[in-house]
Amino acid sequence: TYQDKQCFGETMNLLGGHSRISQQRSAKNKKNRTLRVRNRGARERALIEAAAKLFADQGYEHTTTREIAAKAGCAEGLISRYFKGKSGLLRTIVESQIAQKPSAPVPLSPTIQEEIRRLLEEEVQHLWDDREFLKTVTPQMLLNPTLGRQISQIPDRRAVKIAERLRNYKEAAGLSGDELNAFATSIIGLGFLFGFWRPVTLGQEREASKKMAVSMGAILSRAF
Repeated sequence: TYQDKQCFGETMNLLGGHSRISQQRSAKNKKNRTLRVRNRGARERALIEAAAKLFADQGYEHTTTREIAAKAGCAEGLISRYFKGKSGLLRTIVESQIAQKPSAPVPLSPTIQEEIRRLLEEEVQHLWDDREFLKTVTPQMLLNPTLGRQISQIPDRRAVKIAERLRNYKEAAGLSGDELNAFATSIIGLGFLFGFWRPVTLGQEREASKKMAVSMGAILSRAF
C-alpha cells in the first residue's frame, strides 16, 4: 500500500542518515588517531632532543626527568610511557646514533699514504661532530658495560669500512686481515684522541689538536 511504501522510505532514509553519521564518526576517529600518532612522534622527538642536550650540558646523573619534560614542553609521565624512564631515553639516543645513515663514500686517494692521512682527518672531524653525544655517553660507559658494548658498534663499523678501503691498495696486500683491522682501529683511536679527548676533555685548542693529527697521519703513512 501507499502507507507501507512511505513507511519503508522513511525507514531507509533514517538508516541512511545513521549510516552517514557512522561514516562521519569513523572518519573523524581515524583523523584523531592519525593526529595522535603524529603528536606522539613529535613529543618523542622533543623529549629525545631535550634529553640529549641536558645530558651533554649537565651529565646524565644530574639531569632529572622533570627537567627533560620541562625543556621538551611535555608531561613528565610520557618519559616513562614512551621510553620506560630516563635510562630508556639514553638507550634511544644511542640507538639513533648507531642507526645514522652513512655518508656517501668519497673516491679513493691516488696513494695509500694520502688515503691514510685523509681517513685520519675524517675521523677527527667525525669525533668532533659527535662531541655532544660522546660527552653524554662516555661517563655512562664506565658504569654500564652493556651500554659500552652497544656503543662500540659505532667505531667497529667505521673500522671495517676503513680496512675495506685500504685493501684496494697493493701496499696493503702483505697485511693479514687481523693486521689491517688493527691498523684501521688505530686510525679510529687517534681520531678519538685528537677529535674529542684532547680538544673537549682536556681543553686543548682545536687547531693544535688537528695539527697533531695531521702529523700522526704522516707518521702512520710511512708504514707503507
